[in-house]
Amino acid sequence: MLNVPEWFGTAAWQPPIPGKVVGIRAPVDGESRIAPRQTGNGWHYVAADQRYLVEAVNYQAAAMHFDAWMALAERAMEANAFYDPCFALPAALHLAVAKRPQFLLVWDETGGERARLCGLLPFHYRRTLTGRQFAENWLHDFAALGTPLVDREHAIETIDLMLDWLRRQNGKTVGLMFRKLRGDGPVVGLLRTRTALTGRETREFDQHERAALLKGESAGDPFLNTLSSKKRRELRRQRNRLSDQGTLSYTSARRPDEVRAATEEFMALEAAGWKGERGTAFLNDPGNSTFLRTLTRLLARDGKCRIDALRLDGKPVAMGITLRDRDCAWLWKITFEEDYGASSPGVQLLMDFTRTQLAEAGVQLTDSAAIPNHPMINHIWRDRIAITDALISMQTYQTRGFALHAALEHMQRWTRELAKTIYYKLRNYKRS
Repeated sequence: MLNVPEWFGTAAWQPPIPGKVVGIRAPVDGESRIAPRQTGNGWHYVAADQRYLVEAVNYQAAAMHFDAWMALAERAMEANAFYDPCFALPAALHLAVAKRPQFLLVWDETGGERARLCGLLPFHYRRTLTGRQFAENWLHDFAALGTPLVDREHAIETIDLMLDWLRRQNGKTVGLMFRKLRGDGPVVGLLRTRTALTGRETREFDQHERAALLKGESAGDPFLNTLSSKKRRELRRQRNRLSDQGTLSYTSARRPDEVRAATEEFMALEAAGWKGERGTAFLNDPGNSTFLRTLTRLLARDGKCRIDALRLDGKPVAMGITLRDRDCAWLWKITFEEDYGASSPGVQLLMDFTRTQLAEAGVQLTDSAAIPNHPMINHIWRDRIAITDALISMQTYQTRGFALHAALEHMQRWTRELAKTIYYKLRNYKRS
């Protein structure tokens, strides 16, 4: 895991007060400073010998910087496969979303025009109940993490410039909402520190934990450590039941050609189950299936995607798609053959997958990407990672208006969860 830099909690770097780029002076903190120059959706900043450009572009323009984006993903303070260009660009292009994101880019131009990409945040605007708006990191139903890509060597500058750009670009923006961040990660820690040092307010929502697998935390066979003897006997009995019906094998598709074939198997297996009946399987939507085919093919070229399968006489009865970014991995999607449900093929796959993942070179953390209190994986993976949403105010030392919007956000979320609880209770009541 990445270590937090020594300067993490200090004010060693101050937000870049612009140098001479235009002749308009603006008083900042009682001093006469030069204002930044705006060109379209970009702001140019100069501070001492540092030069930065912050701009917002659409996904087509972001794709033009693919190589710089890939390089930033390798340098990022915190891993996030869901903001890898091989995942985010197919999502922006193929998913049926209400509004496509803008991509906020922070460039270090000290060594030349767009010399080094230091930060990337896909975002969109969301209206509040008062008619103002939040800037919000872009997430969709297939994304389990929303941590922005922040260059570890320019982390403070990048966070401060993102906030400054959003404040200057649109006066209606009340705050920046980051959804699904690692609550114990270095980026959240940096956000908390920088907002405190710059006089901004922070509110956190939907704080919860989800299951994870940490290498070194679970010694030996994880199932012997976490499962009761009764549960272990039951799993062995179910596995024997599967084995009695044919030859049971476990395979991992890693090469691009193997991943391509396994992707088609995965979609076919998923479509044959309850998701296919409800119309939520990948194959039910041409855009979703194209998205999956594209991202798995692109990620597999760099060894960032693997598809595991539990097979009975060569036919998959359970499959899982794993994404990887450096020392982190995500068990992104699982599907299984419902005709073998009595033998729990999904759990049997997870058992084999866990042993494989603990032996996987270079992987320290595997995130389940699951909902809180997932009924299956929570009982097998006992490690936990914290997840949180963080709302940051745009203005400094002006908390009254922000406190109102934070309270309204809390009320909206509480009302939404209450409505969902009532809906599911009524649906289960009608079925009983």
